[in-house]
Amino acid sequence: MDGHNPRLGDIEDTRDLPDDLTPFITRTTMNPISGGAFGDVWKCNYHAADGISTFVAVKAFRFPEDCDLQRMKRQIRREIGILKILRHNNIVPLLGTAKGFGQLPEMDCLVSPWMQNGTLRTYLESRHNNLTVPERSRLLEDVSAGLCYLHSIPVMHGNITGENILIDNGGNARLIDFGLSSFIQPPLSQFHLATTSTRHGAIRYAAPELLTSDDFRDLPSEKVDIYSFGCVMLQILLGRPPWSEIQSEYHIIFSISRGRGPQRPNGDPSIIDSDWDFIQKCLGHKPELRPSADEVFDFVIHRLSSSRSSEQAVELHPTTDKIFQICPRFRILVMGKVRIESVRCFDVSLLNSNPWYLDGCW
Repeated sequence: MDGHNPRLGDIEDTRDLPDDLTPFITRTTMNPISGGAFGDVWKCNYHAADGISTFVAVKAFRFPEDCDLQRMKRQIRREIGILKILRHNNIVPLLGTAKGFGQLPEMDCLVSPWMQNGTLRTYLESRHNNLTVPERSRLLEDVSAGLCYLHSIPVMHGNITGENILIDNGGNARLIDFGLSSFIQPPLSQFHLATTSTRHGAIRYAAPELLTSDDFRDLPSEKVDIYSFGCVMLQILLGRPPWSEIQSEYHIIFSISRGRGPQRPNGDPSIIDSDWDFIQKCLGHKPELRPSADEVFDFVIHRLSSSRSSEQAVELHPTTDKIFQICPRFRILVMGKVRIESVRCFDVSLLNSNPWYLDGCW
């Protein structure tokens, strides 16, 4: 059965799944098919009780050679407990755990739905010539909504890159590997970022303070995420990774240390002035001056509603900005429950006849 199994949506509801999925999982290959920043990934089959199988991804962690395995086990279990309760359309859900993979088969591995379209980087590369402006805007909406949700928990991602954003079968962007960087990897440094293969390419999304701080755990990681979002926004709009004008990661480190950021391509119509100005706010060298995740989400939604305003009758079909003015917390009700598109044409008259729409807004 292929990756378009219609039951994929069902398996994302983990309430009826056991925590340990090991008995229900078989490998499609003996070796991992890819590796991320934190471990190796196997494509496997999950066999449901009714006999229908669905592709899933199983990620086995990589560990530093000198790590305390007992402490690592406790931290992983604690993180798994947090990951299992996260529910949002733009977050890759944790279905459960499995054993028998990776360098330490006795350790818990993460099981999540298989994302047929791969990473954001590969998706942009494969569709560079036919990805429309609205489709790129939708990707920005997805990433900003997922980030806003995480920060509202609060859970900090700590490693947002083009490799840690996956694209599902519907073309939706979904964040993965959030909250794991603080205990799977040692504190970041210039040497570590530039030389370790497990973080290849991460320097292109790394905030300047990651290169200068002695202890990663002391950093305001929510602002690290915002810097990375600015890099991802540039990547989505241009179709190529940030710092694409520089090949050497050592040269990127040197540029960052001199107060520079990724450059705006001359004459490229993909980046309009308002987008570039906001990207610069996200890439600011002073973390405290960067916008919050809420402000990022508001900017993305505003640019979308502005671009569509000519197509909508404002009196009958207000933009999401209008709805948010009526109910400031409506965004929280929307995020993770229905897609933003489904409320863009929301009829205000429904608020009078159906007051439950605003239950809990104030």
